[in-house]
Amino acid sequence: MTEEQGNDLSNDLRTLTVIAEDRVGLMTEITELLAKKHITLHDFSGDVVGASAVFKFVPINYEAAYKVLQDAGYQVIAHRNLLVCMEEKPGGLARLSRRMSDANIEARGVHIVGHRGDCSLVAVEVSDPEQAREVLADILV
Repeated sequence: MTEEQGNDLSNDLRTLTVIAEDRVGLMTEITELLAKKHITLHDFSGDVVGASAVFKFVPINYEAAYKVLQDAGYQVIAHRNLLVCMEEKPGGLARLSRRMSDANIEARGVHIVGHRGDCSLVAVEVSDPEQAREVLADILV
């Protein structure tokens, strides 16, 4: 499995993206494949872009999910995201974005995945994970 970025650190959140031609039953097919292998999903989202369906999810058994979908012929993209605790106040996402852009770190994907106390748990896929770990060290989960 080829991963786009990052090392196996505890503050990484591993996600998978499946891109396929959109059709009725596609989500059912993908989720049933995962269910048959007893793979639980922490998070799941799906969108249609033009003629393509894009599903992004966080499986508990990342390697098994990747393998079952790839073996079934799906285009699967593996991602490593940093998990950060963003303050739950107006402008929290703007401040997080500013910290990254000031350090010349591109946010390639951002997803609020949960809440803990007074913060939102945010998965951020970035252009430079090592630099982002330094810049965001005080808010890494």
